[in-house]
Amino acid sequence: MKRLLLVLVIILIATAVMAQTIDTKLLDLSGAKTSVAGPDKIYIRSIYYNGVELSVILKYDGGTGAVIYGPYYKADKQIPDKIDLGYVTFKIQDNNKIAISNIILNNRVAYSGVIKWEGGDKLNAETVWKSVPPKTKEQLLAELKEKNAALTSQYNKQAARLTAQIEKLKASQAASASKPSVQKKVQAFPEYTVFSGFKNGKALLGNWKTGYSTLSQTSVSQRFAKYSFNIIQNKPETLFGFTAESSVKEKIGYGLHFFASGEKTGSGYGFGQSFLVWLTKDPRYYQSKHTYLQLYRSYDDIKMVQIASISIPVSINSKIKTDIIYNRLDNLISVYINGQNKLNYSVVSPIRSGNKIALRALGGPVEFSKLYVKT
Repeated sequence: MKRLLLVLVIILIATAVMAQTIDTKLLDLSGAKTSVAGPDKIYIRSIYYNGVELSVILKYDGGTGAVIYGPYYKADKQIPDKIDLGYVTFKIQDNNKIAISNIILNNRVAYSGVIKWEGGDKLNAETVWKSVPPKTKEQLLAELKEKNAALTSQYNKQAARLTAQIEKLKASQAASASKPSVQKKVQAFPEYTVFSGFKNGKALLGNWKTGYSTLSQTSVSQRFAKYSFNIIQNKPETLFGFTAESSVKEKIGYGLHFFASGEKTGSGYGFGQSFLVWLTKDPRYYQSKHTYLQLYRSYDDIKMVQIASISIPVSINSKIKTDIIYNRLDNLISVYINGQNKLNYSVVSPIRSGNKIALRALGGPVEFSKLYVKT
């Protein structure tokens, strides 16, 4: 603060001194520019006297005043007034050379060069060349503003596009909600019935009982209970359907093997070459009372691998309608629970044909009804 006050005092004193020796009516200081010219000097340029531009140097006299050097006219100047040293950088090249960059003349013409120390207090410009001027703060700010405006415009366009898509999706969902969507899906299923009911079946393992329109497995301890039916399966798209329910509150499971062939006894964990859609609940194993919908790939009577599993918001103790579509062309298995698509799986190891299907149960009692196959 003291130095700033000192500078102001020097300028005021200089102005007063000039006023004593010149006609102040001819003096124009409206465009005057000041800059520090050393540890004790101030350079004042763009002073106009009677229409002529001049400059002066004020040197601090050590007390409360200053000594005026000049005036200097345009023809006297060795260094132009319009020189910007605010972007200058220095880099030492070797023991006696320094590279200087970004000396800007006349606002936007930049020069760079190399100066060489000749010894003592002598420096000499070895080479000088025009260089690409650095961007000013104003230019950088303008670029940032332009980039921000472009990003804002892009964001607004994307937001408008997404909003339109969301509104379109909402309208589509609202229209779908007003239509019998489940019925529409069922209409897309294969409709030609090639098998239904529980006639001509065979109990392979477990305690099975057939009724007028039902099939029940009542053995509580049987883990691999199966009841098979002979049916050729080789169409591009086949629909399997059954309904089942169980009153067991703890561990229970049931499902359907399809596109099955090559089983030897039917009493093992697997069932030949086949797929198995399985619904199960096992609170101890899963640490949950949820019902799980699972898909298995059986390779023989022993080896069977789980390939998909999801939790579904349906109680296994309720009556559940399960529909399975196997599309051999797309290698896709889709499972519907009570008319709603819950699982779609792209088969890595497809099965092209089968000659049996088999209902299966883990424990009991489990009651099956409305078994059918359509193509």
